[in-house]
Amino acid sequence: MNHTFTVTVALERDARQIAQGPKANPLASRVLRGANGDDAALNAACATFVAQASPSVLSREDDAATMPDLLIAPYLRLSEGVSMGPWDLLPLRDVDGSTALPTTLRDPVLELVEAYRLPSGGGGTFGAVAFPASEDIGAPFLSADMARLSRALVAGSLADNPPMVVSEDEQTPNAGDMAATSENALLYGHPLSTGSSYVIETGFIVKTQRFRAAVAGRPLPKVEPPIELTQPMFGVFDVELAAASYSLMEASDTTARRLYRSLDWYRVCLSNAPAVSADVRAGAVRTALEVLTGAGDKSTKLVRAVGRLLSDENTPAAQTRPSRLWKEPVQLTPDEWWLACLCELRNSIVHGDDVSDDQWIHQGHHHLDHAHDTLIRCLKTTIADRGGDPLLRLRCADRLFPRVNAEALRYLQQTDETL
Repeated sequence: MNHTFTVTVALERDARQIAQGPKANPLASRVLRGANGDDAALNAACATFVAQASPSVLSREDDAATMPDLLIAPYLRLSEGVSMGPWDLLPLRDVDGSTALPTTLRDPVLELVEAYRLPSGGGGTFGAVAFPASEDIGAPFLSADMARLSRALVAGSLADNPPMVVSEDEQTPNAGDMAATSENALLYGHPLSTGSSYVIETGFIVKTQRFRAAVAGRPLPKVEPPIELTQPMFGVFDVELAAASYSLMEASDTTARRLYRSLDWYRVCLSNAPAVSADVRAGAVRTALEVLTGAGDKSTKLVRAVGRLLSDENTPAAQTRPSRLWKEPVQLTPDEWWLACLCELRNSIVHGDDVSDDQWIHQGHHHLDHAHDTLIRCLKTTIADRGGDPLLRLRCADRLFPRVNAEALRYLQQTDETL
């Protein structure tokens, strides 16, 4: 996808050692050549570890291999340091002066942080570095852990978005400044050394590279963010949900693989990139839900699986609805009815049928607005149910008092037991 580019930072490392060493990482074996095909630009080469790589590529890596490098999520909305499973996340603005920043790595880390820092107005609240918990920035980490972290950031970035399928009167104030997209969860890895240049590599079918260098004595040039990046100034990164999703993905079972792979589809569905067309999103939403639920490829089974997942005591009673999937009227809850209509829309798109504007509207709202809300509800419900924490179904602010009440109850019970 054209909005997920790989950034590699050129820090005057020995390119031959990086690319030809006996333990060279297959994702780190690209060597930048000079414009004339010679080795003139070898001192601008560097290794790259790509969180955006496909699962099949990442699975070929040796999980025992470690990466003594910097992990940076430059567009994550984070205002204070947090722990998330085996990781610590530290806002970019707090890196300088942190006890987790080794003296030996201070200069290259701060150079990268400054290159990624968004312009004033966003640089103070966006961006974080990640490193193994209770260790230093730049400490080695497993490649598989980086891949899981990348997907957990997607879950945590999107989970607290305000709903889109609401009336104008019910819409959350400043909703537009609260909604994140998958671009906010981008994660990059960089080798750490000293130097004054970096390379931006982008493309999937055809790789392109752009070399940028600083004038002597000047800071590294700014890394340009994706043009479609949103900066939700009132957005919230759901640390609890991200940590729970990471924990679930650590298991080596079908459930873990489904969650892991579904979050790749969430990247597509909830990307802000206009290159991902509405037709593509409609198909991707159905696939994301199929992967997440494990319902199989039959649409009627998928509709019922999502209905069971989202049904609770507040779910409106099912009503008889017309449906081409069943070829006859059938009892459907509101969630099931929407998904049945989306599947019909997706089938029309795939089969080359003429699709009118009216087919994109369901109950007065665009299908992709419904998709946004349903994807997030399904993700949160799945993680809450599998992680055994029902409060994760709620938005962050709505969990506060239930958490406090539960903690107070535990305290009272412990006090009674000691008396």
